[in-house]
Amino acid sequence: YPLIVQLLMILQRIIETLWLVIAILSLAVFVYLLFAEGFIAGKAWVYLITTAIAAAMYYVRRKQRLAKNKGE
Repeated sequence: YPLIVQLLMILQRIIETLWLVIAILSLAVFVYLLFAEGFIAGKAWVYLITTAIAAAMYYVRRKQRLAKNKGE
């Protein structure tokens, strides 16, 4: 592959990993806030939504990468 394609592949992998890290960290904050403040009274529900979005983005990016690698 040309150098630019290799760099883009590395960047895509980094972005995929960042979505996983965001999902894990927001899940940890959600669990903490759930026990500290409660679900409705506190802001725990916001982190639950953030976790769901980040996990979905990780899943989509991973599927795209695997489909692209399989096609090559």
